[in-house]
Amino acid sequence: MKKNNFTLGELLTVIAIIAILSGILLPVLNYARAEAQRTSCAGNLRQIGLAVQMYAMEDSRFRLPACSGSIDMAAGPDPQSVLHLYLNRSKQVFHCPSDRTRFAESGSSYDWNTLVNNEQINEKTLQMLSLKLPVMFDYDNFHGPSGKISSKNYLYLPAHAVNKLIYAGM
Repeated sequence: MKKNNFTLGELLTVIAIIAILSGILLPVLNYARAEAQRTSCAGNLRQIGLAVQMYAMEDSRFRLPACSGSIDMAAGPDPQSVLHLYLNRSKQVFHCPSDRTRFAESGSSYDWNTLVNNEQINEKTLQMLSLKLPVMFDYDNFHGPSGKISSKNYLYLPAHAVNKLIYAGM
């Protein structure tokens, strides 16, 4: 009976092929993971947008809540406190999967735009005024490569999230 042993050359060839394939696949897998995180983040913002709309329809006659944000910390309570009843009491919807620090520090990866506090949001007003200001957005540039280009997700009403590229220095 003959033994089938690998020679050192064959073993090194197999290791080299595996190394080349991993070098090709790892960047693709990292890109796919980043895209999945960006999509999950946009889904979170869309859920928050639906909660904002439910809040407006139930409690305040089609007006956005007055919440605090980085522009004005004293503008009202934080959005998590105002919207938690409409989000099944889940705080996880305020966590962007790409955020490594902000959620742990403040309980939200997203920033509330205090410039829209108490604005009307019924469909007729939105159509007439064409509200262009985002209601919420990523607190930081969580998405995209570090360096010159990154991106943020923005929530506009009626509840839809948009990802926009951000160029450094602009």
